[in-house]
Amino acid sequence: MERINIMPKISKKAIYNARWDDRQFVIDPLASAGASERKKQVTTVAEYKIVTYYCPFCLYFGRESEFETKTSKGRPSKKMMCPDCKNYMLKRTLEEKMTAEQYAIWAWGYRVDGFWRKCNFKVWKERLYKLGMAHKFWTKYKELKGPTAIPEDETDEARFNREMHDAGY
Repeated sequence: MERINIMPKISKKAIYNARWDDRQFVIDPLASAGASERKKQVTTVAEYKIVTYYCPFCLYFGRESEFETKTSKGRPSKKMMCPDCKNYMLKRTLEEKMTAEQYAIWAWGYRVDGFWRKCNFKVWKERLYKLGMAHKFWTKYKELKGPTAIPEDETDEARFNREMHDAGY
């Protein structure tokens, strides 16, 4: 009867690497008689990536879980809702990283769809200043807006009437 070797052939390199393997058991001569081998204690630490966003309408800062909405079947939706101002936006809008100048361009382009109606201006302005973006934002926004031809001698009532006429009321 032929003898079959079931043990795999181990290379010298594998034997050398096994010497430095930190997952091996260590024989401790000082251990109690019943436990001659001690396992290396391993603690498992779960790493979570906490994703945070700024709402583009009110500049609310919060975690992704605060913005998430679910479909009627309970699945995560592509639309996100700000917990502060209750405005909906796409996830890609929240994920977009913008500088103050890029944010001004985005706000200028969104004004047609009601950017200034969707945000509480007082809260938004305060948060913009706290972020330190106000000066750069307003510089770029005024550059996009262009020069305004407002007569200096115009009364408040005349200016109000002109703005209402320009707005289409």
